[in-house]
Amino acid sequence: MVDALLEQPGDGAAGPVEIGIEGDFRVCAQSAIRQSGQWHFHRRFELHLVGESAGSLIVGDHRDQYAEGDLVLIGPGLPHAWHLHPQQSETAARHIQVHFSETLLRSGNQLAPDLLGLEAFMEGARAGLAFGGKTRQQAAEMMHQLLDAQGCKRLAIFYLLLDLLAGCSQSTRLVSAAYPRVASSGISPRIKSVMDYLCRHYSEPVIQDRIAEEFGMSAGHLCRRFKKETGVGFVEFINHLRVQKSCELLANSGLPITQICFEVGFRNISNFNRRFVALKKMTPSAYRCSYRADSSSR
Repeated sequence: MVDALLEQPGDGAAGPVEIGIEGDFRVCAQSAIRQSGQWHFHRRFELHLVGESAGSLIVGDHRDQYAEGDLVLIGPGLPHAWHLHPQQSETAARHIQVHFSETLLRSGNQLAPDLLGLEAFMEGARAGLAFGGKTRQQAAEMMHQLLDAQGCKRLAIFYLLLDLLAGCSQSTRLVSAAYPRVASSGISPRIKSVMDYLCRHYSEPVIQDRIAEEFGMSAGHLCRRFKKETGVGFVEFINHLRVQKSCELLANSGLPITQICFEVGFRNISNFNRRFVALKKMTPSAYRCSYRADSSSR
């Protein structure tokens, strides 16, 4: 049931497919985005400079349009999919991708302690980041340099690139703060069981004391442990489940928004609207319209 949290909204997939990346560091240029339209993840960080193409990008619970020159950093284990617009051709596109492992970063920290400052930046990058402004332009130039460089020079440019991105003041987090770290291996069996329970019963009234007692914990201990292991508060997690399910219904059904509100477990429309806007940065009706417009353009 926990895997359902990673399902691509509206597509009914069982879960993301892992696309393996060999080695701790890889730089490549592609004439087209591989796995276009496929809901997948990597065990490496992925820094992606978009070539001459346009479409929609889904990262976790984030959905947006992408175009030539966009630069995004996607964390390990974070499911994502690139959807090329059908009227677009990528025959002339040149996407540049840099995949790198946490092992490479740790090795760099041991060799050069000054790189320790990158740790906080990379921790934030697990949620996905999009870069803008002059930093994006400078980073694009450095990524082209990476393609031609070899050996130590390539690694030197790579670390300079990370340092540049870490200092970017125009970066935007992609997934919401409520998106759970379900791809992480640090979640205990007991908390996974709680998550499974909530996945099955999210539309019902949730009483923390009763759930905590069922799993052999006090309510306070459950909330603290849940937050520590998943990175998301107990109530936040439930709201995320409800909003995620409402997105599926908004995208794939003609049900009235008020009916969707009650079906996913909210008890009044104002609370539903408030929670939805907090996570999606738009109203339920705007989401329905944007999803349909996006689908019709594919």
